[in-house]
Amino acid sequence: MAHPTRNAPSATARSSLSSGKENACPPLSAVSGRKVSFAGAGTACQTRVSLRAIGQRRKETGVANAGGSRAIGQTYSGKKTPFHVHCDERNVSPRQDARDGLGRRDDAKETSVKTSRKRWATVKPQDGKKPLPPSKIPRRSRGAKDRDHFPAALQYHTEYIDQLVIVEREREKKSPALSKNFLTECHINAEQRRLVVIFMIHLGTHCRYPSYIVYQSVKLFDLVMDTIRVDTAFIQLCALASLWIALKKQENFHKIPTATSMVALAKGLYAGREDLLIEYERKILQVLNFNVSFADAFSLFTYHLINCIRFVDISDETTAFLYNTGCYLIDLTLLDEQFCRTAASLIAVTAAELAFGLVLDVAPAVHARPRWLFWRGLLFAATPHMPDRIDRFQDKEIDQTRIRMLRRLLSSGKKHHGFDVVYKKYSRSRYSRISESLLERAGRVSPTETFYDP
Repeated sequence: MAHPTRNAPSATARSSLSSGKENACPPLSAVSGRKVSFAGAGTACQTRVSLRAIGQRRKETGVANAGGSRAIGQTYSGKKTPFHVHCDERNVSPRQDARDGLGRRDDAKETSVKTSRKRWATVKPQDGKKPLPPSKIPRRSRGAKDRDHFPAALQYHTEYIDQLVIVEREREKKSPALSKNFLTECHINAEQRRLVVIFMIHLGTHCRYPSYIVYQSVKLFDLVMDTIRVDTAFIQLCALASLWIALKKQENFHKIPTATSMVALAKGLYAGREDLLIEYERKILQVLNFNVSFADAFSLFTYHLINCIRFVDISDETTAFLYNTGCYLIDLTLLDEQFCRTAASLIAVTAAELAFGLVLDVAPAVHARPRWLFWRGLLFAATPHMPDRIDRFQDKEIDQTRIRMLRRLLSSGKKHHGFDVVYKKYSRSRYSRISESLLERAGRVSPTETFYDP
């Protein structure tokens, strides 16, 4: 206690105290958390009050040997600046967090302090509450994805299966067709086109874009090459612009890449030329009058698959194998220029027939002969909503398309002509790794099935 004749309080301060306690310091509740001042009081009294408040706070918070000047500044400051940190979706006070860290440094290492700050979220000092425990977010195990064999696309299409074929029929009628001189009197040949399509399929696999978006982008690229005169140096840029338009039209908004990201996919070929990408996008939309929608062979194949599996007793794993087999076959048609003018509905019907024959009819024995006519009859009977579209294709057209698909399937396992890009794509776990098993089944088919006898 200070000497009574030294730094005596004034009359104003004395009147606020009880009788006989003029030289006693106010209680801690009077100085804790607010600004304290005495009219005419000396510095020693103020310093003594502040140091007692600091000592009491250190005992409450468990902080030892903290910086005196920093704590004194906090004691005299009546305002506490809020500072929000994203930690378990709660607000954290930086001063309280700093004091907690100082208390731990004496007993633990620096790494344990940082770990504790990440795992625990504290409350504000004036609340007087204990730190909240860390929030536990349940995580899905890695094997959960592998246990779900049923394709998600089949679940999505089931809700509007009756309307799906109507929409695709309208798209096929309204979509522009390629000219007869495509790839013959065009500024791009079949080999150049195949290299670009390989590049687009590789991008779709690397960036995890859906197969139907890559299908739409390839169809748009063919139409652009048939309509717009493009220099050889900018053919790949037109492919990127076609993919960008397809992504904007059908992909989720948060997954659409920027112009810089799209240009970067060309490995520095068009670095810093985002303006060229935007210019070609604008030119494509203007020349085609925004008619950039095409019939989707993947949706039509899904339509046939959903209708047919109702009459076949198969497991979910077999259904997933059938679905990925059909998608494998449709991707092969993108690389072969002979399918450029083939209708999407014919590709879908033939892919469904070939998939059912390879998966459900090919036995372990060699030289198997699948029941093509049986599965074709099932496709006729199971699709009551579009009999006119199926009846338009003669057996001759379906047989020719099936044999062509089977040939490309057998050659996809070899590293030539670029068809192996589809084999690598479906060797991933995302597509159930069906490539090796599918080629093994296709190799058991009788060689006579790869020849067409008119």
